[in-house]
Amino acid sequence: MRVSIIISVYNCLPLTQTCLETLEHTVPNGLDHELVLVDDGSSDGSREFLKQFASNRQNCNVLLNERNLGYARSNNRGAELANGDVFLFLNNDTALLPGWLEPMLEGLEQKSRPGIVGNVQRRVVDGEIDHAGVFITGEGKPDHFRQDPATAYPEIEYSEFFAATGACLLMPAKLFRDLKGFDTVFRNGGEDMDLNFRVRKLGHGVLIANRSMIMHHVSASPGRNDHHERNTCILFSKWRDLLLNEGARQWSLDYLASHRSMPGKWGDKVYRQARLMKAGWRSQPPAEAIRAVEARMAEQERVWAEMFPGGPK
Repeated sequence: MRVSIIISVYNCLPLTQTCLETLEHTVPNGLDHELVLVDDGSSDGSREFLKQFASNRQNCNVLLNERNLGYARSNNRGAELANGDVFLFLNNDTALLPGWLEPMLEGLEQKSRPGIVGNVQRRVVDGEIDHAGVFITGEGKPDHFRQDPATAYPEIEYSEFFAATGACLLMPAKLFRDLKGFDTVFRNGGEDMDLNFRVRKLGHGVLIANRSMIMHHVSASPGRNDHHERNTCILFSKWRDLLLNEGARQWSLDYLASHRSMPGKWGDKVYRQARLMKAGWRSQPPAEAIRAVEARMAEQERVWAEMFPGGPK
């Protein structure tokens, strides 16, 4: 199995240098791999550094975008050049720790044969968990699970989640190509969630390798959040039904948790239906859950309608 490690770079040269240094120190001995580095129009010396870096290594290729194309297009370009069986998309604002890659690669071999494997990420600034999987909140929004798996469920090596962040994301190359890569309608945000959702739509799962840990500077690239509302609006529009249903399921779980000690809870229809759903004896969340999440999503959509008359461009 050959692994293609694809890193898109836009300025932040010191972070890129740290990423590549820690990467070279932590790639397992004997792993058949290549590096594909894509500079997305940097102006801080990154282009020159990447060319020099690649000139001393046989397994490294560099693409230089003449202008800034953004995360989706840059990573798609890197994937076109890559020839591995597995793609690993990695942000340049990460710092890799010993033993981070092996559990991710082993995750692809799990019985569930997941379409994507992610990992656990700590913020460089304070060491706190920033990402240990993505779930859909009771408002129908993707959010990061921020509990340490080592304490939350220490005996579990892999956890099923709804999505994994694109900051460090492993998947079969064929699946990525079948899906035609990241959707370029997004601008530096939302591409990774959309890819996860499309993977799940094909029936593949998403796993988090709980024994894989890296450090992440989190949104360090310039302009990372410039299009946040636009991207989120597009993601909601494209996946509204999925977000509504999953949001209603989470709303139901939250309802159970908040009513656990309520006297006479078994006389509460919503509580009973939520318990049946959680136990797998009911396929749909309670109607009250769907209505609650629908109302929250509709309120957000009214805000977007004012922000983007005629839709986001």
